[in-house]
Amino acid sequence: MVAEGCYLIASAYVFGRLALSFAALSVDRPMSLWQSWQATQGNGLRLLATYLLAAIGWLAVSLFFGLIAGTLGLSDAAPYTLLLINAVAFAGSLHCW
Repeated sequence: MVAEGCYLIASAYVFGRLALSFAALSVDRPMSLWQSWQATQGNGLRLLATYLLAAIGWLAVSLFFGLIAGTLGLSDAAPYTLLLINAVAFAGSLHCW
């Protein structure tokens, strides 16, 4: 369990440093992964904190909807509806990034 958590944090750090190249590509200003790594030098921990805060927010929303659905009995009646709500919340959190 600890190994998976370390892997997730390390991959979020690396993705945060390299994500600038994908954003640059979306506005037709290609940037290599090395250029992205250099441009985000010194900001890796800030980017990691941003990703972790967004993930915690998404987790809180998912738990909130799960709690409401469990209280109302919707999770037993329509389990796939809860999955849909979580998927929409996750997609919305990706849109913010």
